[in-house]
Amino acid sequence: MRADVDRSAPLSAVVGPVAPLATCAVVAALLGERWAERAAPVGQAAVWLTGLGALVAVLAAVVVRRRPHRAGIAMLLAVLAVTGVTAGGSAVRVDAAQAGLVPRLAASGGTAALSATVATEPRPIAGGWQVIVRVRTVDGVPTRERAALVLGDDPPALGERWHLTASARPLPAGGYGRWLARQHAGAVLDVRSIAVDGAPGLAARASEGVRDRVRRAATRHTRGPTGGLLVGFVTGDRRLLPASDQEAMRATGLTHLTAVSGSNVAIVLGGVLGLATLLGWSVQRRWVAVAAMLPWFAFVTRFEPSVSRASTMAGLLLLVSVLGRARDARHALAVAVLLLVLVDPRLAGSLGLLLSARAPAGGGGVAPLVPRPPAAPPHPRGGAGGRGGRADPRGAGARGRRRAAAATAGVLVLAPMVQRRLPDRLPRRVAELTAITIGAQIAVVPLLLVTFGEVGLASVPANIVAVPFAVVAATLGFLGTAAAIVSVPVGAWFFAAAAPAAEVVLWAAHGLAGVGGQVHLDHPASVIAVLAASVWTLARRRGPVARITAGLAAIAVVVSLVPSMGSSLPAQGLTLTAIDVGQGDAFLLESPRARILVDAGEDGTAARWLQRHGRRHLDLIVVTHPHLDHVGGVPDVLRSVEVGEVWAAPLPTSLPQAAEVFTEAAAQDVTVTAPIAGDVAVVGDLLIEVLHPPPGRPYRFARSELNESSYVLRVHHDAGRVLFPGDIEREAQADLLAAPDRLTTDVLAVPHHGSATTDPAFLAAVGPRIGVISAGTDNRHGHPHPDILTALDGLGVDVRRTDLEGTVRIVVDGPGPSPPASVELREPTGVAEPAG
Repeated sequence: MRADVDRSAPLSAVVGPVAPLATCAVVAALLGERWAERAAPVGQAAVWLTGLGALVAVLAAVVVRRRPHRAGIAMLLAVLAVTGVTAGGSAVRVDAAQAGLVPRLAASGGTAALSATVATEPRPIAGGWQVIVRVRTVDGVPTRERAALVLGDDPPALGERWHLTASARPLPAGGYGRWLARQHAGAVLDVRSIAVDGAPGLAARASEGVRDRVRRAATRHTRGPTGGLLVGFVTGDRRLLPASDQEAMRATGLTHLTAVSGSNVAIVLGGVLGLATLLGWSVQRRWVAVAAMLPWFAFVTRFEPSVSRASTMAGLLLLVSVLGRARDARHALAVAVLLLVLVDPRLAGSLGLLLSARAPAGGGGVAPLVPRPPAAPPHPRGGAGGRGGRADPRGAGARGRRRAAAATAGVLVLAPMVQRRLPDRLPRRVAELTAITIGAQIAVVPLLLVTFGEVGLASVPANIVAVPFAVVAATLGFLGTAAAIVSVPVGAWFFAAAAPAAEVVLWAAHGLAGVGGQVHLDHPASVIAVLAASVWTLARRRGPVARITAGLAAIAVVVSLVPSMGSSLPAQGLTLTAIDVGQGDAFLLESPRARILVDAGEDGTAARWLQRHGRRHLDLIVVTHPHLDHVGGVPDVLRSVEVGEVWAAPLPTSLPQAAEVFTEAAAQDVTVTAPIAGDVAVVGDLLIEVLHPPPGRPYRFARSELNESSYVLRVHHDAGRVLFPGDIEREAQADLLAAPDRLTTDVLAVPHHGSATTDPAFLAAVGPRIGVISAGTDNRHGHPHPDILTALDGLGVDVRRTDLEGTVRIVVDGPGPSPPASVELREPTGVAEPAG
């Protein structure tokens, strides 16, 4: 029967009551989650609510069965049933996670011996690998719960068994903590020791074996980034894709291509059914092939929410084909979301599921499983839902081969509306691709804004260019995967054939990154502009809605450009901005003739802040020392804005981001210099004294050589002085106290995020009016330490904190005294090379 889309049918006639029920399920699950988080424990009440929902569901089924004319009552009962089951089920899961042995360990403190199994695919993060484990025992007491931890070494295999000695802490606040909670993690483990207790099970080994063969085949005849991208297309594993390429794809909205989703399922379905057709298999054998492929592919891709959704949809379409009942793919989408949220209500908060229910399903299609009836009446503009021309004489069957049955809501609902707004002279295929891309982007904008607070405007042109080539590369990649299971060398040639198409995707990502700017929640005018433009795109031509939204969009664009233009102008005085990068440092110092950045946090947050606030040029970046929370974001800044020079000492470290500073600076033709104590530089109207470190490695035997070797800079301006001491600790501070007159300042970036490693005598010698502490909210290090806050308070220092205020901006209004007469201009001359 017909499983593709009849776009002439009203949406309400297609999906019936299922779409409202699916929406109700998602909302109720989120509300149940919040209820449990704020009113814990709620276990007994949640269980009663779930049971009541199930009872109402039975009652609704009885009403439908015996009183079919009472549809309104049945619908009301169904809504109540779905609400009770999903809200109660979500609350039960939250309550169970919060009441486990691991959260109790986090509350009580101390360490424990645990046995655990790696439960999900490790995810790369700035500090290593994020791993979710299933805890089996805590100090010998059996349990079944999950926890999160970070490993800095190579990623473990799924299903690997461990013995751990670890302490625990509560989940962090904010979006990251919510994400961990939705993976059913109850706490974060800080591992003291770890020992492998056993290999993964047979199924996990088989899955990892397939993924390993894919990695070897994809990289056999291709360069590193291309092979890494091809692996991401097939399995969603991005560990081989360099950080610079991942950042470019993020900036252009192309990360969905390496986040296995409905498009991957559609391509695999198309390949399986195409092969079955070539082999002349009967319809029944095709059913068996599809039914076997769906769970296997979901397992290989680690049951990602988007793959689960797409596999469920494909299974539903297979079922209705077997039963001979016609239904639109939009109906299958609503049923899939409803079933998945009923099974696991915490999926309602999964960005992967929600975005995949709105993002394009990509290329490929599902061949017909059974003969189809004649096509529905043609669309008023010609064709059966297509653009212009005659209706397809081959009917819906041929059209079904070209369209994914598992298409998603952004494509199914909005793309036809966008297509009507496009010029008639566009070729039909170009118009369809453009409409699909724009429709999908319009659908995901609200979710991306709520989740990440920003949306890149480059995503639409980047997707238009990249998606067709990604479909070609992914199709060849899946063929290569099938071949690699038998022979890696044979599979490698399929990946080699896919390499040119993957290169185009990387070219689009890098070529369009940063084009068109960003839409941000903290710039309401930009949000209004993009929403008004979206409505204008969907509205009918020359209608009142189109005229109003066009005018509103134009006004909002002008208003949104004014602050961006103003922020790119030179500062009126001396200002210090502590950019909120979480647990790390990123200090932006600006004057009428200079702009310098001291450190950049651990990821791309500082770079995005600079772009968002119109800072397109930096005269100088200073890397105080190569720890992740100071240097990790510097490569992103080098890629995002124009930089005049970098100061970085070649201290010994194995941190990849530290080495990347040098490689990225070389790629951008930026000089990297390594000044030493006694150097003095003039940058615009700023005079910078380098107070520390001395040449050589005098702190090689210190508790932390890298911290003690941090750059210490005192910056002078007519308006005042600012001291940046990095993460120096007591040993370096004692050395600096030998010349206390060189330390006095107006504003101090408090050393080491306010750690207890600071000597109160050092703070007294500096004698600042304002102290700035950059630290993460509820960070596990306990920064800032209460003793340091007490010392600063005793000195009468006005303390500003990013963990309490977010980004902090200070106008330095001195006037500060001139530099001491002993300061002589001595420009840094040492060219830095990576340690090694």
